[in-house]
Amino acid sequence: MIAALIPYIGYPRALNALNLLDDIKVECKQ
Repeated sequence: MIAALIPYIGYPRALNALNLLDDIKVECKQ
C-alpha cells in the first residue's frame, strides 16, 4: 500500500516516512 504512494510523494519522503514508522514501532516495544 505504501509502495503505491511512492510515485506520488517521492522516494526521499517515502523513505523518510518508513524510517519514522520504524522508529515508532521501536518506541512502542520499549
